[in-house]
Amino acid sequence: MQRHLAARLMSHKRVGNWSGTGAGKTLSAIYSSRLIDAKLTVICCPNSVVSGWVNNIKSIFPDSEVQEKTWQPSWSEDGKARYLVLNFEAFQQTDSENNVSQFCSRNQVNLLVVDEIHYAKQRHSENMSKRRQLITAFSSLSSQGTENYYVLGMSATPVINNLHEGKSLIDLVTGIDHSDLNVKPPTVFNCMRMHQKLVTLGIRWMPKYEANLEVVREHIDCEDYLEDIRSLGNSGTPLELEKILTKARLPVIVKHVRRKTLIYTHYISEIDRILRDALVAEGWSVGFYTGEEKSGLDSFINGDLDVLIGSSAIGTGVDGLQTVCDQLIINVLPWTAAQYEQLIGRIHRQGQTKERVSVVIPITESKVNDAVWSWCASKLKRLEYKKSIADAVVDGVVPEGHLRTEAQAYKDVMSWLERLDKGDLATVARSPVDVNLDNFLVSEDDSKEAKKRRLSEFSRMNANWNNSLSKTTANKLSKDDSEWKIYHQLYREAREDWPVIPFEEFIRWAQDRVDLEIGDFGCGEALVAKELEGSHIIHSFDHVAVNESVIAGDMSRVPLDDCTLDVALFSLSLMGKNFTDYLCEAHRTLRLDGHLHIWEATSRFKDIDLFEKQLQSLGFNKYQRNIGDKFTHLHLIKSGKRIDESVVVSF
Repeated sequence: MQRHLAARLMSHKRVGNWSGTGAGKTLSAIYSSRLIDAKLTVICCPNSVVSGWVNNIKSIFPDSEVQEKTWQPSWSEDGKARYLVLNFEAFQQTDSENNVSQFCSRNQVNLLVVDEIHYAKQRHSENMSKRRQLITAFSSLSSQGTENYYVLGMSATPVINNLHEGKSLIDLVTGIDHSDLNVKPPTVFNCMRMHQKLVTLGIRWMPKYEANLEVVREHIDCEDYLEDIRSLGNSGTPLELEKILTKARLPVIVKHVRRKTLIYTHYISEIDRILRDALVAEGWSVGFYTGEEKSGLDSFINGDLDVLIGSSAIGTGVDGLQTVCDQLIINVLPWTAAQYEQLIGRIHRQGQTKERVSVVIPITESKVNDAVWSWCASKLKRLEYKKSIADAVVDGVVPEGHLRTEAQAYKDVMSWLERLDKGDLATVARSPVDVNLDNFLVSEDDSKEAKKRRLSEFSRMNANWNNSLSKTTANKLSKDDSEWKIYHQLYREAREDWPVIPFEEFIRWAQDRVDLEIGDFGCGEALVAKELEGSHIIHSFDHVAVNESVIAGDMSRVPLDDCTLDVALFSLSLMGKNFTDYLCEAHRTLRLDGHLHIWEATSRFKDIDLFEKQLQSLGFNKYQRNIGDKFTHLHLIKSGKRIDESVVVSF
């Protein structure tokens, strides 16, 4: 990777290195500075890694002249390669503008390295931060009047939260405003365009390390804390919930702690005291590396400190832990897969001296009405199944659904607990949809003819409902549901001979994902909800409610707010003269980039290309099409396009 990066920098001059943690990005930058014969290299980095840069430069090239944290370096005149290491805080002081201007007027920079570039890029605002603005200005001033100028941006997680970050760092590295990169909305198309730009701008190598990684998950019954959790209600916060659950995790944490253990907690407020008091009581010495307190790092790596408690601040830019530490205990999990990978990479990286690295994850859970409730498990699933814009932009992984914010996820899990308390998700006895079908049977000796008559009745019901308005059918079946029951018993019998059963295919798709809010339009016996309850939120709709979880009524108008669903499913349920209204309702209730799954009999499609074109007019972009002998599956994504209300979709 080091040689590749150096060659890329020599030929392209402005490059990004998005390789994984411990891949040797620092080494590659120092190595590259010599290959391009840089007389002066300026490195901008987090304050916590300034000393790491200085030590690495002196170790690799002892003849280097290195200075740090000053705008007025005093260089010798012997022609040595010069390196100036600046912390990012140098760009956000009251006199930073003047310092940048004067430095550039006195010095000719050949290579600018921006390490952990996400520290300097735009985050949640259209306005550039002072830090990022000055680094951009510094790069622009340094490049003036010379062709021998290079820029190297470095980060294993160049995008974490939003597309603003991606565009900002691309602009910073290239020195060009990429106004063609759309950052709103974060659609699949926009993510993929940014991914293409990152790929062409830089390199990404994910190393495999010699040390084996062992992840130990210990399940903890938090039943004793449920009343405290319930008392938080929907107005509580993830931090308050984690404070309670930290107390439940303490016995497992204390059990696993040994000398030179790193404990990570994404939230720190008050949780640091809870952890420290428990560990000190057991005789361990404890230090901290958080946003406010970083004094424990040196004592942990170079001294006698037993345990280091770190917050999100330790997740990036910290090197050296791997030389003394081979165990990480995660009290509060990070929020994104990118943060999780960065965290593991603090000790599972090159330079790890032990053969095995251990990661201990205490998982709190409790049984409520015979079902398991777990905040920790829901967070783990979110990490294991990557579905953020970061995965799309950095690795080209198409996002499935939307990554919940912390507040949204908190509300989800508290609503889940509330439903469990009420028994809404407990196992219930459901009577099968059985009716007397004697009038469709002839005799045992005439079973073939009987089967034909039953199939004919099934087809007749299909045709009748397809040729009626949904409102008419809903009103009719609300008064007498016997026809609906007959239909679904015949449907159940018919699918016994099907090689592919659409709703089962959808269940398999959904089981590989977590935390989705799914609308099952035309749910029938609500078998999708039965299989997926607990791992997803399912809204089931049909003309008749087979149980309390199903909302009966007209599917052209369902009781959901706009942009509620991650997925809308129509499994053999586009029935009714006005089924276009169902699709419009799916568009209304789906979030941007939400998924639309349609399964229909292949024989129904007269012109599938026209059908898809009509769906595009309703605001859905084609994603996948699978045409089988019996059934066709269309997978589409909701776009930001306005619906053409004049369009009527037809098979």
